[in-house]
Amino acid sequence: MFGVIGGSGLGRLELDNAMDVVMDTPYGKPSAPIKVGYLGKRETAFIPRFGVRHEYSPTDVPYLANIYAMKKLGVNQMVSVSAVGSLKNEIRPGQITFISQIIDLTRNRKSSFFTSPVIHIPMSEPTCKQVTWPYDPHSTYLCIEGNRFSTKAESELWRKWGADVIGMTAAPEAFLAREAGIHFGIIAQVTDFDCWRDSDVSVEMIKTNIAKLNEVTKVMIRAIVDKDVKYTCHCADDITSACITDNPQFSETERFIMERK
Repeated sequence: MFGVIGGSGLGRLELDNAMDVVMDTPYGKPSAPIKVGYLGKRETAFIPRFGVRHEYSPTDVPYLANIYAMKKLGVNQMVSVSAVGSLKNEIRPGQITFISQIIDLTRNRKSSFFTSPVIHIPMSEPTCKQVTWPYDPHSTYLCIEGNRFSTKAESELWRKWGADVIGMTAAPEAFLAREAGIHFGIIAQVTDFDCWRDSDVSVEMIKTNIAKLNEVTKVMIRAIVDKDVKYTCHCADDITSACITDNPQFSETERFIMERK
């Protein structure tokens, strides 16, 4: 099954023969009931990251519950949609870019399903290029805690670091998906130039540009979901040699996260 996580603008995805699945998980309830249906011929599950009414902040999104619930439904390939600000002149508002790298500056989020035993999951390539093919992931996403937007000093610093876009949700979604063995890609909707170039970022600015991007985003999702991929990457296998604890005693929940089909 394919999974889609909707962001600030993409709060709904039209699926054929859809039904809402209400779930609970060892990590609490997901952001919303998960809509399961068909996108073309492919069974697809969709969840709005921030809830039906956009009631969750980036910090408070139940990331672990969302990824766990998707895996429980049988999702093994997934794209998330994220509104981002641009840190480069050549990446302009109104465009879409695909993410290859993540810089995690979040501070208040649990980023692993595991505590003890200890898992050190490899993350040199945090997104799966195969899942978003034919679109080429090439941008670096700097993930901040939020809820506030950047200061100009921060924005200029992150430009010097070489980051391409800035957002608030790639971490820990990508890391949790890797632990769960889900091939994961990020579609980034560019809504603004952060605050380094023009002026302050505003919610109104973001809403306006997302509205312009949603239809093309849906077309891209459909193209990604439609293709049949034989994965040759190691996304699903990274966890097999990631445990450093001697004689680990995994809980039932942890064993489920490690399970590969």
